[in-house]
Amino acid sequence: MSAEFTPRQKVTFLPDINKPGQERTSPWSRMQKKGKETETAQPARSQTPTVSKDEIALFRNSVRQNACVEMLRGGFHRSFSELFSLLQRWKEIRLAAGPGSAIWQHKSLEEQPAKLHTLRQYLTKAETALRAGAWSAVYDQQVFLAQYFREPEDRWLSCHFYQTSLNSARRVKIDGGRKEAEALANMGQVYMEQGQLDSAREQYECFYHLTAGRAWRSEGGRSLHCQACEGLWRVYTQLADRPLQANDYRAAIDTLSKAFQMAKEAGDHRIEGEAAYRVGLAYQCVGDQGQYERGCTYFERGYEIARDLEEVPLLQRAQVFVGSARAYSMIRKYSRSIETASHSDLLLLTGWKESRQNVFTDTTGSAEGKI
Repeated sequence: MSAEFTPRQKVTFLPDINKPGQERTSPWSRMQKKGKETETAQPARSQTPTVSKDEIALFRNSVRQNACVEMLRGGFHRSFSELFSLLQRWKEIRLAAGPGSAIWQHKSLEEQPAKLHTLRQYLTKAETALRAGAWSAVYDQQVFLAQYFREPEDRWLSCHFYQTSLNSARRVKIDGGRKEAEALANMGQVYMEQGQLDSAREQYECFYHLTAGRAWRSEGGRSLHCQACEGLWRVYTQLADRPLQANDYRAAIDTLSKAFQMAKEAGDHRIEGEAAYRVGLAYQCVGDQGQYERGCTYFERGYEIARDLEEVPLLQRAQVFVGSARAYSMIRKYSRSIETASHSDLLLLTGWKESRQNVFTDTTGSAEGKI
């Protein structure tokens, strides 16, 4: 049997390492290659954002230093100088008060970022307005700062900005002096709070003269002139305490009479009545029987005001003062009638007991006490 024999081909399971043209690769090289392919296929990673020197300084530097740097970079040298002087002044006030004082326990401005930020913001606004010659806008920024620093430990700052706002208000020429009048009222109040009554009187008197004959009104609708009159009433009333304590009743009566006139001009019946009572009491303190009639005149005016206000406690108080003043005013003539005991005097006494009419009042010098 004949058949063609075909030999079986040898099949290898692994590639021939000796075969020409075959690239020899190690597992490590294949891993490196695969890694490169993966890197090529994946998008490039985003780079870490860089931080500028200015941003780094915001964290490294103090709030005070950052505020000063911003001012100087913006060209606000005037604002920087004012802020720096205020910070130095606070240190001087604190050192002068000494350990244990109230201000010693408070944080400095440098430790209060919100206040420093407000100072920087409005000081630079004021300086911008100053460069443009807009004194009215300068005044507004300074008044805002004065009203912002109303905490007890910041009153010195409020006083500083009220003073600078007065200087700015005097440079405003287009409002007829209204802003100056407002600034004077603010300074008068500041001096009153500080107990500097003479300085307060000067400010309120200037305020009074500027508002005389003007129809200016506050945001609440109140007349600025009436506000000036009320301010002077308060100042004169407190100024009268000095001569009263020294038993100088003549000087006290003069000052209290001014206070009464201001209260009357203000158009406020309540303070007018209070002022009238004070003048009446001062006349009673004189110790001169001829002065009780004048005091009675003021007490009667207080009684009329209390009656118009229809307040029972106030009216009862007024009745007591009027009755007391009338009794004192009739003592001299009543005593003289008893001492002489003439027929006419006896008739006068019996008639008075029946009618209780005011027949014993001594009218000597009463014209001076008219109000």
